[in-house]
Amino acid sequence: MKFFADRWADQIPLERLFWRDMLLIGTTFNLACLAAAISLVALDFSAWIYVPTFLVALPFNLFIWQCVWSAAARRDTGQRLLCVRFQSYGCSASSFCRHLTDQQRYAGLFN
Repeated sequence: MKFFADRWADQIPLERLFWRDMLLIGTTFNLACLAAAISLVALDFSAWIYVPTFLVALPFNLFIWQCVWSAAARRDTGQRLLCVRFQSYGCSASSFCRHLTDQQRYAGLFN
């Protein structure tokens, strides 16, 4: 329960929410539900069994999506998050992002 309580209370950083919880854990959980549902279809179970098996991941997906969304809203702008992500990968867009953030800082968007 602490896992869900910490995320609902916005106590987890956005990077961890997105990369670990949404992409790693969420994808693994979705693939497991998909594999179970496909197995049930292959074993000729009725739709009353394999459809809920596939959809069991939906509440977790919506919860993590809401947590990521609210954590991103705490950021200054979405462009800043995009630029930080580009810079962390060392992409050629990092110089553009630095220029963009400098312009926004001068415009008073970053305090």
